[in-house]
Amino acid sequence: MDELLQTQIQNASNQAAYDVNETIELPDLLSRIMNGYKEFCNQTLIGAHGKTAQFYYQYCELINLYHRFSRSIRTSNFELYVDSIYNMSDIFFALNQPNYARWSLLYLSNLINLYTNNSSLIAEFRRGAFGIRRTAANFSRSPVDLTLEQTINADASNQLADNLAADSISARQRWALSHSMRTKILTSIKQNIGLTQKMILRTPCNKVKLRKTKKI
Repeated sequence: MDELLQTQIQNASNQAAYDVNETIELPDLLSRIMNGYKEFCNQTLIGAHGKTAQFYYQYCELINLYHRFSRSIRTSNFELYVDSIYNMSDIFFALNQPNYARWSLLYLSNLINLYTNNSSLIAEFRRGAFGIRRTAANFSRSPVDLTLEQTINADASNQLADNLAADSISARQRWALSHSMRTKILTSIKQNIGLTQKMILRTPCNKVKLRKTKKI
């Protein structure tokens, strides 16, 4: 990745991190423990404690990265969202995912340009514009594309319509009022394809017809 883009990402994240996250001062004893743990993690990452420990540490780091990405959307933390995408882009290159690698960098570049151009969209994103919350509960936002996919799938399977018709009187009334219109549409389609009311599509496929066809 270009060094200029890296610098812009780090500056943007560090500049806004103080506005979103609090700075925690640790006691001396706890600080030494945390520093020792970080050193242990770095040694594990380079394989000082064996290949198995190195593999599982990398696996845990990937899971931790996904948790950070999910947390950024659920809590509307835009700075953490940008930082997570920045860290994911390297993984896409390493795992030979060219589409994800290419488009993630383009998407990341567009997000960084919002900082450099002082766009007003940053305030909208910090209020949660990059996620959808269907309920009033906290930590319940979902990605926009995932919500759209779930909504389309629910509508396609008619589960949502069936539930509304069963639980809502107004939905039943709309269904009854639109019956004549739906009947006209179906009649027009049948006439256009040459299908009359007397024709039954399943008749040629019943067992008796199939037996007669085999005998012939």
